[in-house]
Amino acid sequence: MFGYSSTEIDRFKSYYAAADKTPVLMGEKAAKSSYTDVSRQKASSFKMYPNPSNGKVRIQAQHPILSVSLFNASGWLIRNIPVPGLSRSLSFDLPAAKGIYYVRIHTSKGEKAQKVLKY
Repeated sequence: MFGYSSTEIDRFKSYYAAADKTPVLMGEKAAKSSYTDVSRQKASSFKMYPNPSNGKVRIQAQHPILSVSLFNASGWLIRNIPVPGLSRSLSFDLPAAKGIYYVRIHTSKGEKAQKVLKY
């Protein structure tokens, strides 16, 4: 699979070899209708701000947050963010590198992924 070698390729090889290769759902396509949009929004109602961000992101949810995961633009899991207790709000820092990240938030009423830009 890797016919060439460079510092970047060798680093990617090590990431690839260490990955658990478990598929991760980053989002789903849904039909737009008043029924699916309203129920989906109620199921995972939260606010994430500021977006774009200079580093710190805040989440406020209507329901207890069960887990938060951070992914890079390629869909690789960067880290799982610890959620204290049954909190409805959470603050965390994005990685130092500028770019697009995806935050997957799982509340007691549903799950949703949202894009955030780090500048």
